[in-house]
Amino acid sequence: MNPALEIDLDAGFRAVARHQLAGTWQVPAELVRMAISCGARDVEAHIRSRKTIIEAIGAEVPFAAIEGLATILDDGGNDLRLGAFAALEDLDAMALGWAVGSNPRRLKIEQRSPEGGIALVRNGESRAQVTRLNPAGESILRVVIESPNIDHQQAAAWLRTAGRFAEIPLRLNNEDIRSDLTSGCFRSRLERPLPTSVALGVSLETPRLWLLRHGILEARVSVPGWPAFEGAVELAGEVGGWVSPADLRRSVAPHLPDLISRVVGLMLRIVPRFPDLKPSCREALVAALLTAVEKGVRRQEVERAPIFQLAGDGRRQWVSLADLDRWSGPPPAVVDPTNRSQALGIPTLRLGERELVRVGAILGIVFRSVPPAGYTVGTWLRGALGSVLQSIWALLGSPSIPDENLRPGERNLARGLARSYFFPGGDVSVVFISGRGPVRQTRLVLRLPRGNPLVQECVRAVSGDSRWLYVAARALGSPGWVIDDGLRRSWIVGG
Repeated sequence: MNPALEIDLDAGFRAVARHQLAGTWQVPAELVRMAISCGARDVEAHIRSRKTIIEAIGAEVPFAAIEGLATILDDGGNDLRLGAFAALEDLDAMALGWAVGSNPRRLKIEQRSPEGGIALVRNGESRAQVTRLNPAGESILRVVIESPNIDHQQAAAWLRTAGRFAEIPLRLNNEDIRSDLTSGCFRSRLERPLPTSVALGVSLETPRLWLLRHGILEARVSVPGWPAFEGAVELAGEVGGWVSPADLRRSVAPHLPDLISRVVGLMLRIVPRFPDLKPSCREALVAALLTAVEKGVRRQEVERAPIFQLAGDGRRQWVSLADLDRWSGPPPAVVDPTNRSQALGIPTLRLGERELVRVGAILGIVFRSVPPAGYTVGTWLRGALGSVLQSIWALLGSPSIPDENLRPGERNLARGLARSYFFPGGDVSVVFISGRGPVRQTRLVLRLPRGNPLVQECVRAVSGDSRWLYVAARALGSPGWVIDDGLRRSWIVGG
């Protein structure tokens, strides 16, 4: 006969009670989440050395959850204890089980309401005591945990992070910790497809989503390749009970197309205010809207939106992608938005380097840049001196990155550009260097900092469609370099 296996139920229970958390330092935040899910209107948390107190006004935790917790703490049969533990999940009160899993020296839970109340107290390893309380004026939940196993500094830091998006007053050690979204230029709110707080005009490359349950942070996710914004998404209505961060990411995925479409709609509502916006905010929104066009999100609406400033003959107006697509005659010239020189006598678009490449690729147009006003012989001499300095810089500056250390897209761009230029007297060499500095051209060398935004955009564009190599060659090369005519014809025919 095989010997019977003996199970240390207390040790096993603690393992079960903790396995769903990264650590016991998450327990206070989970108690706050539970309180909010149970109707709390106001939560006060005190996290001190070895002692945590959570007090939630308006919260009504089911009495059955607290009675079940007493069963778990009892020395009764295993089946009863495990059944009571499972019942906590059904009642969405797993935070109480996690509180017990921290192996506290003292645990006290009080739930008061106008209909009556219940209290559970356990000191050390003694039997849990459950008593009934008289009715109170309003519902209040109070949890006190004295446990050396909860790192109070880590617990406070996590609650401060996880609770920043709470929609009810949430104080930690007498300080309101709510901060909501702080990025971007505009804030808005969407109720569909999911309740979401949105920040627009952000300095991000892709959307960044904070996934919440009952206003408490659960996970973060990025959505590469889509119009950039930041959002805090409430998912309590999509999932119930305990879920993992991976479960939340799967839950939000089906709603992303609709959510992104509605966010682009919010961006379009800002377009009439473009003339009054700060350049940095406007550029961030333009970048996001161009991504929307590239991804086909509300494309026709975005193409009709006047998001580009056009100047000429002392006049300024705002034009759309559709206006530029219908442009008759030579395309308008382009000047960098930071150029504050006098108005030019020809129609001139204000576009940054990255937008120049992207707009050209969308429309199949190659724009020409305009030198600043006051370009004189002195300017030419300074430019010539700059060329000499660039040559010296090429010798003494950052070393080129070996071909074998380049990323596939970088290697593809470098080789394509080297074949694109024709210069009497030699071949143009294209090398990548580290850093985010400017693109530099010496007589026969094109040096591309891999962190430069324009270089990154060209790598992305050419990797997606080799026809964009012509646009990249125009954007990155020296004005004195001749581009292979076959490359130009392939771009025009393909576009």
